[in-house]
Amino acid sequence: MAVNFAEDPGQGGLPDVGRLDGLYLDEDGGIDFSGALKRDLRARADEFSHQPVVDDNRLTVVWLAQRLLAGAADDDPALLLALYVMTPFGAGEQGWMGPEIVTLCREAFATIDDAALNAPCPHDDSGHPGEPAFEHWPSVIEAVAYGEDGWSELEDWLEERAYAEEDGEDMEEYDEDNPRPTVAGWDCPKHLAELAANALRRLAPPG
Repeated sequence: MAVNFAEDPGQGGLPDVGRLDGLYLDEDGGIDFSGALKRDLRARADEFSHQPVVDDNRLTVVWLAQRLLAGAADDDPALLLALYVMTPFGAGEQGWMGPEIVTLCREAFATIDDAALNAPCPHDDSGHPGEPAFEHWPSVIEAVAYGEDGWSELEDWLEERAYAEEDGEDMEEYDEDNPRPTVAGWDCPKHLAELAANALRRLAPPG
């Protein structure tokens, strides 16, 4: 069952989200991308299949945006990706969030350095992930935060590759047709800048 938090007004008309620290932070005070937050990301990414922990997306959006604005440097790549997933970009959803939260999100995305947009990076030829189906993002965010070991998509690929090798398939051809999944490129500064710029374009300035 989802946790129902009363929308206590905080500063600037924003809801008080301090109580989410107990759900979203680990025992060392870092963001826990493998627990309640991952569940809420999954609920947002595929709203018909998952029950959220926190029953109001706006609270999670505010919590993530405030963390990004506070400069949670060690968590920035995964944190930005998480905020991108949780932020409603549709006009109707933005109206539901309210102008204060829209402004907060714009301020958070604006903290990402846009100089990387015009800089070369190792992924210029292969490209960045872009916007694949959101249902894959929560596990990718976890892998960005903690590394690919134990990442479900990589484990599935390794298992399927092992079966192919047992069946005597040409592995060079197999690997060409089924490239190893990787999160390389997701936390690239240029990719993060692209996502932030896209978010700012889609978030209408209040007024």
